[in-house]
Amino acid sequence: MRERGFWQHLPTGNIWAIETERHVPVGCAGPLDARDVDRRLLQYLDYSTAYLHLVMAEWSLYVPYELCSACGTLLRPGAATASNGAQSRVHLACSLKPPTIQGKSVGAATLVESLWQRHARLERTSAALRCRSQHLRVRGRSARSRHALPPVE
Repeated sequence: MRERGFWQHLPTGNIWAIETERHVPVGCAGPLDARDVDRRLLQYLDYSTAYLHLVMAEWSLYVPYELCSACGTLLRPGAATASNGAQSRVHLACSLKPPTIQGKSVGAATLVESLWQRHARLERTSAALRCRSQHLRVRGRSARSRHALPPVE
């Protein structure tokens, strides 16, 4: 089965769209500008064998150029990531704060988030509210004690 993806040549930093079969290049397009790298572009590129000899000569120096499925920017090696579905990954920050999308109603923006993301967000918010309410309770107690009337004998 042929797979298409973006690969970066480490010595030069050039980005290529390479079609592989069993992890061996069979077609390529590039080099590409980093601003043009987009998953949706992969199916429309002209994968030819014209420059395949250049890629094959240094194939061990190519690394996958993975993109965050949420924001579309590069996932650097060693970056904190989370899985997003079966085959894609996202930055950890993107998974904790997903982008908003435009809703169907006038002027509405809805936040699309999974159940575990909603749970984590609500847990953080409730912890912050508990901390703040405890602080306000302590302040209220001290204010009442300062302004309280002396006990009647």
